[in-house]
Amino acid sequence: MMKYLIFVESNTTGTGEIFLERASKAGYEPVLMYRDGNRYHFLNKAPFRTIKVDTSNIDHILHSVASELGTENVAGVWSTSEYYISTASELASLLNLPSLDCERIKAVRNKKFQREQLNRHQLSYTPFSEITDKAAVLHFVHSVGFPVIIKPVDCSGSVGVLAISDENELLRALSTVFGSSVSTTEWIIEKYYPGEQYSVEVFNSNIVGITHQHYDYFPRMIAVGHDFPALLETEKTTALTTLIGRVISLFGLTSGPVHIEVRFLQDENIKIIEVNPRLAGGYIPEIFRLSTGSDLIKACIDYCTGNIVDLSKPENNFSAIRFIVKGNKLNHRVFRCLKEKCQEAVLCFDENKRKESIFHGDFRDRYGHIIVMTPNVSAREDVIEILNNSSYPVMDT
Repeated sequence: MMKYLIFVESNTTGTGEIFLERASKAGYEPVLMYRDGNRYHFLNKAPFRTIKVDTSNIDHILHSVASELGTENVAGVWSTSEYYISTASELASLLNLPSLDCERIKAVRNKKFQREQLNRHQLSYTPFSEITDKAAVLHFVHSVGFPVIIKPVDCSGSVGVLAISDENELLRALSTVFGSSVSTTEWIIEKYYPGEQYSVEVFNSNIVGITHQHYDYFPRMIAVGHDFPALLETEKTTALTTLIGRVISLFGLTSGPVHIEVRFLQDENIKIIEVNPRLAGGYIPEIFRLSTGSDLIKACIDYCTGNIVDLSKPENNFSAIRFIVKGNKLNHRVFRCLKEKCQEAVLCFDENKRKESIFHGDFRDRYGHIIVMTPNVSAREDVIEILNNSSYPVMDT
């Protein structure tokens, strides 16, 4: 009998569907446990099993597993939704399967806790304060100066994140925070440091890659693209490697995937943006696979099913992604050029999402993407220049 690989909820816009497909390819029967089917456009597309259950209740999940699958038939448990990683880890532990440390994950997901620990241990010290009332926030800003950034402590995908350059913007932002519908009880405000942003992809304590990230729509923080591998001078790579090693040790994130976002300042200091106890999103695992020939998604599947994780890199290609954001359209001429120049050039988009009138100011505004790969690494700069012109602003949305 084929063993089940359970996914407790899923990423809805990135690699969630890919995980289900790869699990099937690896010889397991994927099972998606979900609470709200309306969140998943792929619910009836792929050949996998689904179980509707209250995924906020571990006892209900465990009962469904026992009654519908049989606990002895489960090979592994995972989640591609950041909000359910700790739940999946708890379920795996209850089933005596390989699991991440759910208590550490719960703690590290809180951005206030992250910043407290990093500052206490003098790792990328960043002034911050919890947002409790207007007077305290104004006092904090007057002490550190603009720009600053506000963020909810438990959200993902830049939801609620806003950079602020002056007091008028701050007062408008605070009115939003205190009247916010974002499902969090806590917000923090930090000193904002501009610079080039990168993410460090870690697995089982080892750095397996560094991605150059691109953000736009300031003061919002929408990721509009990623390049892999990032090009960093040896000195910067060494400094970053040392810092990441200390961060992983501090939070005890020594097994499984970790995705750490950092920013290099003009003076070459490194600021940690946030530590994510999960695999990278934004299709970074896909451009990593195209670049290296190694599969981070399969690594997660192997990890949670107790198999050997192999992240050796047989290839050395350049790969990148650019997202198409609401208010922009694909430049078809540019895409044709990319298809001629690259070994792979893949376009995906959702026309219905493009026409939505709501602008969120976060990952939800991305309605499509282009992924490219070329083995000709010397063509990197040309490809990036073309990619950066792959969409253009329009008036109609």
